[in-house]
Amino acid sequence: RGMKGGIEAAKSKHDVIMTPTDYAYFDYGQGDPTYEPLSIGSYVPLEKVYSFDPVPKELTAEEAKYVIGGQANIWTEYMKTPAHVEYMAFPRMLALSEVLWSPANGRSYSEFYGRMLTQLPRLDAQGVSYRIPEPMPVGGFLLGKKEKMSFEIKSPVAGGKVRFTTDGSTPTENSPEIPEKWVANPAGKEGTLKTIVILPDGRKSSVYAATFLRGKFREPVEMPDAKQGVNYELLIPRGGGMGEGDRKKGESRSIQLNQFTNQGVDLKQPFSVTYDGYFRAPTDGVYEIQVDSTWDTTVVLGGAMLIDDAGTKDRKARSALVPLKAGLHRISIRYNHRGGDSSFRFRWGIKGEGLRQAYGGEFVH
Repeated sequence: RGMKGGIEAAKSKHDVIMTPTDYAYFDYGQGDPTYEPLSIGSYVPLEKVYSFDPVPKELTAEEAKYVIGGQANIWTEYMKTPAHVEYMAFPRMLALSEVLWSPANGRSYSEFYGRMLTQLPRLDAQGVSYRIPEPMPVGGFLLGKKEKMSFEIKSPVAGGKVRFTTDGSTPTENSPEIPEKWVANPAGKEGTLKTIVILPDGRKSSVYAATFLRGKFREPVEMPDAKQGVNYELLIPRGGGMGEGDRKKGESRSIQLNQFTNQGVDLKQPFSVTYDGYFRAPTDGVYEIQVDSTWDTTVVLGGAMLIDDAGTKDRKARSALVPLKAGLHRISIRYNHRGGDSSFRFRWGIKGEGLRQAYGGEFVH
């Protein structure tokens, strides 16, 4: 059962096996989807699996005894080969096994990680196509004006080689081998280290990337009386270009375009819409902000332009990185449609953890 259903069942004194999506859905992604095999989405990395406690804290000791275990699920609609299924299952299955078969007060992820690496040669001998662990931290990292950052980098598998690039290209077996101590010092505002691990048998890992951004975290603002949603302004130009046209203002809990069809808007005709509010950053981090749309889009965050693009009738994704402190950040999103099929999607995520589509719950006003 999912976490909510399992809690309800335990409180009703029924035996349950816990399988919450946040920890135990192994069809969910485990790395940056830019480089990983196709999956249904979301983000459940190895360390997240290891943090799973099958007995929720909401349960009393009497209720907890009805939790008889946990399990992982792998739904295979995005997986066409047994090797892909093995890639999604291992080594996350090793993490879940230790969680379910050991006491909570004796667990240490760093100690587990060392034990896990000793099991990889056994998986190699059995021909298991496991996901090769990252040789370094991945995601987004913030540097000061003159700051450097060094990583200790080595293959997680004995005899493996780590190849790298820093010019934006994808590393191959012909790329240079990375030194065990690599120093990040991008000359501009942004730089990316990409690596792959090549095992002694020639099998290659996915690409693992660390993006370095120069700057400082943007501070949140206080909004004690904020309510969910955004303010919007919808402009319908007058036919023939004579005058400004109709302008509508309102509040909405959604940033989807189809909400305007109820107001009689023809989404194939020219229009523009601006959403104003505050984006809620759930944690400190380097965020990737993306707009995937036809025609023209702008995104202004905290008074600074992130995305400003005049597009075409063809869909295109535009992305920007921004370091945010947890909390509310003023945001303005504008989509200008110039005719034909309209398409607009706003996505966001911590760099390296994948993107999620925003429907409106991430905003307040």
